[in-house]
Amino acid sequence: MEVPPAQKIEFASIDDMIRLLISSAHERGIANLFAHVHDGKTTFFITQVLPGFYDYRGLPLTAFYTHDKEINEAFVAYKASEEGEEWEFTNSLKTPGFQIIPIIHVKTPPKFMLDL
Repeated sequence: MEVPPAQKIEFASIDDMIRLLISSAHERGIANLFAHVHDGKTTFFITQVLPGFYDYRGLPLTAFYTHDKEINEAFVAYKASEEGEEWEFTNSLKTPGFQIIPIIHVKTPPKFMLDL
């Protein structure tokens, strides 16, 4: 059985992607960010299902952003304050005040999630 591909949405910036993950983490717990390194770049992606979409039981949706560098760190650390927001790729857990998003590196993304 062939699995139909997910609908794709490309983020305008990685800032937007991280902001979405942080905001949705309040509802669903810690968010995961998938990453695939290829051709000197890193494509970050998340997949979710929009339930009850028209005649479907759920519409799979993959949102992605391609960063122009290879990223091999394990986490994104994010912090927002009155001065603004800051985030960075890191391999360590940050001090209190930072929210942590794990980066899950995949060797080959499933084609139904992201066909590069």
